[in-house]
Amino acid sequence: EISLGLVGSEMCIRDSIYAMEHFACCSFFIEDPHRPFDDKDLFLANAFFNLFRKVYLKNLQNANNYAMHGQSLYHILTNQSLSSEEYAQLSLQENEAWSLFRLEKSQEARALQAEIMVSMLNLAIPPHILTSVYNVNIIGIMRSQVNDPRIEQQISVYFQDLLKEMGYIAAISNEMTDLLHADVYYQQITFLCENCINTSSAKLIYHFNDYIMDYILQICTDIIPEASLFTSDIKRLQHYEKKKKIDLLNTLIRYLDNECNVTLTAQELYLHRTSLVKRLARIEKLLNHSLDDPNYRLYLRICLQCLKMQK
Repeated sequence: EISLGLVGSEMCIRDSIYAMEHFACCSFFIEDPHRPFDDKDLFLANAFFNLFRKVYLKNLQNANNYAMHGQSLYHILTNQSLSSEEYAQLSLQENEAWSLFRLEKSQEARALQAEIMVSMLNLAIPPHILTSVYNVNIIGIMRSQVNDPRIEQQISVYFQDLLKEMGYIAAISNEMTDLLHADVYYQQITFLCENCINTSSAKLIYHFNDYIMDYILQICTDIIPEASLFTSDIKRLQHYEKKKKIDLLNTLIRYLDNECNVTLTAQELYLHRTSLVKRLARIEKLLNHSLDDPNYRLYLRICLQCLKMQK
C-alpha cells in the first residue's frame, strides 16, 4: 500500500511491503512542507521503493537461510546428529572460534519477546551470531574473528547496543572450536545465569573467564564443606578482627588484589605506608605465615573468595 501524509511538519509518502508474513515500511520525505508532491516526486519515490523491496526480500531470503543455522544449534544442544550441510554451515576458518551465550531479561528494562529477539539476532549479523530458543531460554553462538579484531570489535559493540535497547543481559562462555562439546560450555553459561548475573545491574555482559574461581569453588564446596577449607590461622584472623574492630580482612584482600604493592594498597586504604606495613606484619603474625609465599597467597585468595561467596 502507498499512503500520503504528514510527519511532524514534513510531507511524506509511505510504502509498505507485505511478504512472507513479514512487514516492513519506509518513508520518502520532502523537506519543504509548503511544496506539494508533483509527478517527479512520485516517480522518484516509486523507484526508491522498488529498490527497497528488492533489498528487503533478499534479506528475508538470507534470514531463512540463517534460521536453518539456528535449527542446527538446537540439534547440537539436544545431542542430535548433524547433517553434512549443517557441519559445513557451522564450520570455522583458521583462528576462528565459537562462544556460547545465554540471554536473561533485565529487571531495569522491558525486554523484547524471546522469539522476536532470536529473529533479530539471526537476521542482524549472520553468520557471526546464531541463536535458538532452548529450554525456554535464548541460547546462541558467537563467532570470534581472531584474524580481524576490528570486525570482532564491531560485532561486540553492536551486540551490547542491542542488549541494552532490547532489555537483555548476556552470559558468555569461554571460546570453543568443537561444537560437539557445546554441552560443557552450556554448563558455564548456566552457572553464570544461576549464580553471577545481577538482573538489576547496569552490567550487560558476564564472561565466564571472570568467574572461573567461583565456579571451581562451588564444585569443590559441593564435595567438601567450606568451613573445612579454613585452617586455624584464618579463623584466628577473623576472631582478632572482630575483637579489635580492625579491618584486617579487607586490608589483606586489597593487598593481594594489588599484587602485594604496599604503596598502591596504602593509597586505596587512605593509610600511611608505615601504618600499612605494621598492619601487614600483624596479619602475618596472626596467620603464622609469610605473605611472600606465592602458594600461601593463592590459598588465602581461595579462602577469601569462599567468604565472599558465603555472603
